[in-house]
Amino acid sequence: MVLPSSIFLSFLIALARGGRISALSNLRFKGLQYLAGAVVIRVLLILPPLQIILIEPAFGNLRYGGILYSLSLLLALMTLVTNIRLTGLPVVALGMFANFLVIVANLGQMPGALDKLVAAGYPGPIPGQWSNFTVIVDSTRLWFLGDNFLIGRPWPLPSVISLGDLIIIVGVFWFFQKAMRP
Repeated sequence: MVLPSSIFLSFLIALARGGRISALSNLRFKGLQYLAGAVVIRVLLILPPLQIILIEPAFGNLRYGGILYSLSLLLALMTLVTNIRLTGLPVVALGMFANFLVIVANLGQMPGALDKLVAAGYPGPIPGQWSNFTVIVDSTRLWFLGDNFLIGRPWPLPSVISLGDLIIIVGVFWFFQKAMRP
């Protein structure tokens, strides 16, 4: 919930600074078909009837859920790269790439620090369902790019975020401040 609320707060701050919503209509986004594909995949990942398929191994320890989740991130990253000329989006793309790297390195799952996940109220994986999260262990690849930062109170919904998420938040903030300026 930190990323969506950060996007909304960045938008509100831009408005409070005199930004105009109409300025966003002047932007020409490309590659939205990639974003649409990413959204469709993310919806498929939460559908209960598909859980039985998502937890099945595709290759070794790589599960179908991990493949689809990684593909959704790749499609979102392609959307960002297609629009790299827009202020702030290169920073967002850098954060997304960091997340993509750690997730792909860990077979389609974002590793997180157990103590931070517990503090945020993450219940852990549900037996028989695929999860895009895994706990950091000694064999976790690129663990330092995982969900290692607890966003606790006074934030209304505690969460754990990654370095990539922090970079994305900075890029989104910069994007709205520039794109909506009067």
